[in-house]
Amino acid sequence: MNAQIIKVSEIDIKKTLYGLLENELKNIKLANARTDFAFNVIDPAVPAREAFKPNRKFIVFSGAVFGFVFSFFLVVLYGLYEKLYKK
Repeated sequence: MNAQIIKVSEIDIKKTLYGLLENELKNIKLANARTDFAFNVIDPAVPAREAFKPNRKFIVFSGAVFGFVFSFFLVVLYGLYEKLYKK
């Protein structure tokens, strides 16, 4: 960035570039000084009141129902295919 500033002849542009350089140096200093520079804690972590577990009975039951319905439609579609295209 210093090389870019040397090439520029306008005073206003130089002031702007030096201001940007100064801001970047401030950010680097803050980042090096503090480990949590980029993060702000909004709310502290709170453990759940009740333990949460997956409902296995619901998962197994819905999987079985879905498998039954899916296989039923496959059998119906295969029957229609046999009836229409393989006379």
